[in-house]
Amino acid sequence: MSAETVCPLCDRPRPRGANRCRCNYTFEYGPPMRLSASGGSLRPDRAGLGQAPIVATAVIAAAIAYFFGTGIDHAHLAPGTPIPWILVAIGLFTVCGALFDWSWFMGNRRARLFVALFGRGGARVVYGLIGGAMLGFAAGLFGHVA
Repeated sequence: MSAETVCPLCDRPRPRGANRCRCNYTFEYGPPMRLSASGGSLRPDRAGLGQAPIVATAVIAAAIAYFFGTGIDHAHLAPGTPIPWILVAIGLFTVCGALFDWSWFMGNRRARLFVALFGRGGARVVYGLIGGAMLGFAAGLFGHVA
């Protein structure tokens, strides 16, 4: 692929080091951009991973954990215990951190291990798996505690 040297719209030479002509023609596109979590500035999409794999992983993990949660003897849990609600809060927080790719969430010292092992996109899938499992297990507990 060769770089364009002349604008096809206005026939002007390409300005040195520019991606756009004066007529606003784009010579080449950079990496996909999105809004950063810290403000309104645009930054490159580092992960390159959509939200569909994370949602699918969270749903599958939730379904599996739900069946494990329903198969456990819950006689020791008193009615009205806050444990399922705590699991729901932690699970939602973890899934949202993975879905929205919060930089402060993935930059946490505890998350750095997963980022180093699996890359940022893989760590997002792992956190979707963990959060979905917590939500599914909480759903299994709600059926027996309530």
